[in-house]
Amino acid sequence: MGLGATYFVVFCCYALLLWYGGYLVRHHYTSGGLANAIMFAVMIDGLGLGQSAPSLSAFAKAKVAAAKIFSVIDHKPSIDWNRDSGLELESVTGLVELKNVDFAYPSRPNVKILNNVSLCVPSGKTIALVRSSGSGKSTMVSLIERFYDLTSGEVMLDGHDIKTLKLRWLRQQIGLIEEAARVANAHSFIVRLPETVSKLRLGREDFNSQAAEAENCYSRAMLKNPAILLLVEAPSALDCELETVVQESLDRFIIGRTTLVIAHRLSTIRKADLVAVLQEGSVSEIGTHDELIAKGENGAYAKLFQMQEAAHETAINNA
Repeated sequence: MGLGATYFVVFCCYALLLWYGGYLVRHHYTSGGLANAIMFAVMIDGLGLGQSAPSLSAFAKAKVAAAKIFSVIDHKPSIDWNRDSGLELESVTGLVELKNVDFAYPSRPNVKILNNVSLCVPSGKTIALVRSSGSGKSTMVSLIERFYDLTSGEVMLDGHDIKTLKLRWLRQQIGLIEEAARVANAHSFIVRLPETVSKLRLGREDFNSQAAEAENCYSRAMLKNPAILLLVEAPSALDCELETVVQESLDRFIIGRTTLVIAHRLSTIRKADLVAVLQEGSVSEIGTHDELIAKGENGAYAKLFQMQEAAHETAINNA
């Protein structure tokens, strides 16, 4: 019925067009050739408009997609990284404090990532953050670098709220690693790996991406010589052999620096001065490695450590 109705309307239009064209010719308002040309033009144009109708949806989709892009371009961030105002401290000891911090990402304001977190990283000490993904460890790193502003609470550097500090200066005091390969002995073990640095120097792209990325990351942070060091998943992202070499280098590099370490592999943080366990956006345990292990089955850190040790032994036996 729908198809029939459509063709009925089309042929009625054709009939009307032919009748009216004949009427104009009979009464000498136009010539037969001009009437035929107009009739064919109207028919072809009508067919073209009919065939273009399905494409109109593509224009609607493009408009919606463009609106999202333009909204990002036009968005004015609340944090202006290029702002010249703010304090620049004469010297940085590296005391970092989080006081009653609540935070939710702007894209998900109803999902609280950090819930009343208070944590102190003493100057020149190393504190490790552990727990499963989604507990807020990486978020804390983002807040210290002031990639986001807090929902409530304060992040302090040497007793100053980081909101009062010059943002560009603040980030110059912080080194983020996941840095100088030669300084950290990273270059020596990378060179021994096949198809890495030698091919990189020759401009070839088929080098070992894991090793090359490690070299670049360590190089940037160590050459920056920061007062505060943030280690995100490093060196736990490497295999066991590389991990041992890089960990020895990092242990020397972090001496005298305030260091915040985030790692899933707990074997890399045994020498940390403090270990903080995050659970559901809050600090559930804090203490040294030995103190938390001593809690045994009653401690979340001890359970997690035992699980990883058991998994490591299983992997060795299977190998």
